[in-house]
Amino acid sequence: MNIVADSAIPFIARIFNSSGNTVLLDTHEITRSNIKDADVLVVRSVTCVNENLLAGTEIKIVVCPASGIDH
Repeated sequence: MNIVADSAIPFIARIFNSSGNTVLLDTHEITRSNIKDADVLVVRSVTCVNENLLAGTEIKIVVCPASGIDH
């Protein structure tokens, strides 16, 4: 499983390293071209996840490890 995750999420490497190939990117590096081969995308609420970002990618699951209703 290929996982792309925002590097600003605390403990993200520890959580997902045993789950597959994990690539950590800075928030501004999370672009369609950088996530095109990923199966899972783990983002913070500051990342706009929409059709523009996901079009043509292999993303199957988007995870936002946050709480609240302002996503």
